[in-house]
This record gives sequence, C-alpha cells and structure tokens, in this order.
Amino acid sequence: MGTGGQQSLLRAVLGLVLLARFYPFLDEAMPVAGLAIAASASAALFAVGWRIHAFAGVLLVAWFILTFLDPRTVPASAVPLAVMVLAHAMSPVAPYGSLDARNRDDPGGGWTLSSPVTTFLWVALSGTYLACAWWASAPARLGVGQAPAGSLAMTGFFLAVPVAAAFPRSRPWAWCAGLAGQLAWAAASGPPTWPAAAALLHLHVVEPSWVPPRRASAPDLVFFDGACGLCHRVVRFAIAEDDPGTAFRFAPLQGALFATAYPEAERTRLGESVVVRTGEGATLTRSAALLRILDRLGGSWRIAAMGCRLLPAGLLDAVYDLVARVRRKLFARPARLCPPVAERLRGRFEG
Repeated sequence: MGTGGQQSLLRAVLGLVLLARFYPFLDEAMPVAGLAIAASASAALFAVGWRIHAFAGVLLVAWFILTFLDPRTVPASAVPLAVMVLAHAMSPVAPYGSLDARNRDDPGGGWTLSSPVTTFLWVALSGTYLACAWWASAPARLGVGQAPAGSLAMTGFFLAVPVAAAFPRSRPWAWCAGLAGQLAWAAASGPPTWPAAAALLHLHVVEPSWVPPRRASAPDLVFFDGACGLCHRVVRFAIAEDDPGTAFRFAPLQGALFATAYPEAERTRLGESVVVRTGEGATLTRSAALLRILDRLGGSWRIAAMGCRLLPAGLLDAVYDLVARVRRKLFARPARLCPPVAERLRGRFEG
C-alpha cells in the first residue's frame, strides 16, 4: 500500500466494490435489507475515509451477520474482501486522502504502514494461493475433470508461489506469477467472483520499492499558481506523498523566483497553473508537468503516469486545459500564495 495517498486510493476502490456487493440485498425483506442499508452507508463513508476504523468494524460485523441471513454473501471473494477491510482497520488512522486528514498542516501526517499489516496481507494472499492449489488438485483427488498430470502441475505451481513470496528478492516475481495464475485459473474453472477480489488483494500488497521514483540529479522545482485552490491541492498532494522531501521544491508563479528564472515573454507562454523545472533543467507544462510529478513519487503514482502516457499527449493536454479553465470556479481562491503547512515543511518552499 505504500503511502497514505496510495492506501486511500485502494480504500476508495474497495469501498465501491463493497457497495456493489451490498446493492442486490437492498430489495430483500427485513432484516436483510436493513442490514444492507447500514452496510452500504458504511461502505460509502469508509470509501471517502471518514472514521475509517469505526466503519470498517461496522462492515465486518454486517458481513458476518449477512453470511447467516443469506448464503449469497459467501462466494469465494467474500474472504479476501473481508481481509482487506480488516487490514484497513488495522492500519494507522487518517492517511492522506481521507476525510479524517483534510486541512491539516502536515498533509502526510507522518503516516506509514506498519509491518504487522503488511505481513498480515501477505499471509492472507498466500492463503489464496493455497486455496487455488486445493481447487487445482480436485481432479487428481477426485479422479474427475482434467488429467491428473495437469492438475498436479497447477497444484505445484500454486504451492510454490507462497514459498517464493516469503523471500523479499523473489517476492515481485511471485506476485506477478501468482496473480497471473489465479486469474487464468479462475477464468478457466475457478470461482466466478474470484478474479476481481484477487486482483484487488494483490494491489494491497504492492511495495513502493518495486516501482521506485524516477531519479533526478536534483529536486524538481514546481511552480504553482498561488491564487488557485486546485494548484494548492496539487502541492499538498506532492508534499504528502514525498515524505522524505527529496523530490520537489515549490514556489508560486507570482513570486520573485519565477520572475528571475524565466523572462516575461516565456512566463506568458508557460501559462498560469503548474510548471515543473526538472533537476536536469528541462521545463515541463500542462499534462507533462503533472506526469513528471507522478513519476517522481514512484509506486502506484508512477504506474499511473505510465498508463497515461499510452494515451495521446494532445488528449491529455486537452483534459488538462479543460480543468484549468474551470479550476477557479470549482475551488475557492486561497488566502495566501503558499498553502499553510507545518513548520518542518516550510523549507520546501522557495521565493
């Protein structure tokens, strides 16, 4: 899960998946419908990050009760989904991106994922591999279905994956092999609702070091519109996700540093939202500037940047321009040029 922002992204996706799971029960008779309403409301509040631990507990209790009231709540995906909710309940409070963390002076809040939670998730993921091994061995055990040699090969594969996952160096390869194997097996003969839950559980154990930040010879200088509320949020996001503070320095477009760095004609051409001057001296604007920020954060954010680059640059810039045109209507004008931050973070801002 890495940083607080990455965990909040996963929690939002998990909350939406849970909403979809509870939705069919809203039309049932009481008490199933009433419990589904409470669970759906809890899933929505869990997704946006309000009182995460409390609503995670409500979700787990509701899920447990529904398993007795209606057997449809116990497909193969039920256990992995419950495991992920429990992992969020075990994690530190108020990660960046949650409602509980809004408006604090330290955007990241020093949030880090504890080792016990990571271990718990890997153990749970290994359990899914063992479950696949059990299903794969069914033809050999029961004497039906595919040839015993094939079923034994698949069984051996799923038993080997958690062994490889126990060693840090082989863990990324085990992750890739295990996910591919689970999805392929589920598509062929496994439980119908397994793939989505398996994929989401795999995303929860991704370690940021697997996709390191893009390296640079010096911190990137991010110029931002000090009169734009959205730009302030971009800065807070970058500060929160770059906890060591080695990737970026920040300065308002209205400040003396920007005027010194670029002549007036070039300042006009660069626009009034976000401009990134890389550690190597290149100047990036519009979507390229935002993708550079994601690259320098690493982890899921760099993967997202790679995915965006599969789209035409013109399309990305068009979306950027559309948001830029309406940003001041959607976000209130800040009171100051620089967003308010804790004392320890003020050294990241320049004139």
